Amino acid sequence: MSTATRERAATEVHPSVAALRAVGLIGSGKAPAGAPRDLSRAHGVWAVTLEDVGDVVVKTAPYTQDDDGPGTLGAELFVHRLALWCEPLRRVLPTPVVVDEAAMVLVTHEVVGPEPNAAFLADSDLAHRLGERTGRVHRATAGLPVPPAPHPHVLAVVHEGTATGVAADLAGHPEVLAAADELRRPAGGCLVHGDLKWSNLAVGADGPVVLDWELAGGGDPAWDVGSLAAEHLVRPGARAGLGPLLTGYAAGARPASRVLPAFSRRVALAAGLRVAQLALEIASQELADVDALVRDVVDRAVGLVLDRAALEREVWSWLAA
Repeated sequence: MSTATRERAATEVHPSVAALRAVGLIGSGKAPAGAPRDLSRAHGVWAVTLEDVGDVVVKTAPYTQDDDGPGTLGAELFVHRLALWCEPLRRVLPTPVVVDEAAMVLVTHEVVGPEPNAAFLADSDLAHRLGERTGRVHRATAGLPVPPAPHPHVLAVVHEGTATGVAADLAGHPEVLAAADELRRPAGGCLVHGDLKWSNLAVGADGPVVLDWELAGGGDPAWDVGSLAAEHLVRPGARAGLGPLLTGYAAGARPASRVLPAFSRRVALAAGLRVAQLALEIASQELADVDALVRDVVDRAVGLVLDRAALEREVWSWLAA
């Protein structure tokens, strides 16, 4: 590293600190209590301790994806504004500290709780409460003129004529192509998270909290439910949580009996395709024995799609219970 580079790095303000100063949470000459902790996956996200506020999570637009692409901070800021009058949505969000569209900064209290994977594996009541809260959000936002959510990644890539690797493998199964084609057709309409998985969940003092709403927007509620179902179907020991999840969802969403057959079918298809998307995500990571792991997940995804009728009946039975 050159002398000039070292000098510039020493004087640059950390992006989380710049964001906190921009929204007035710390003064221009002040700094957080301790160094920011990097929580980033797809975006720049940092945990910061503030003397007067406590532990917070900071997101700022220059370190998220471009506004022209899927997954923007603008979507998450919109969700937090919508939650001001939508109580079911407010209950599943981390508590906001600052929601500033002008500065494109979101600051929320950090959720501190047990490891989500272990908690949802061990506690069927927690799975039921997550399902119920998800259902209440879908019911409360049904029919609202919400900006559309981007299509789930897997629904697009399996249709690409130039798809390679895992995407081409998935596209080689006519049943997978047919399932993706069916889910690409609009059905229903409410605010959906778009990327529900255990790594986007936390357990707060009041129960399940849903994080990372960058892919949120108006969409098909079956994708959210199928995504949560997929987590229970592929995690060792988690299968028993599927029933509580779905009965909880039915209690929150209160779906009409006439829509249950079609909705159950879409949930079953979404579960299989969400596992297929998991294979795509794993393939993009640098992991040991990644090829064998991807092959196993692809086989699981294809198996769920092929056996969707059995899963559809199970989903229907729980939703109608």
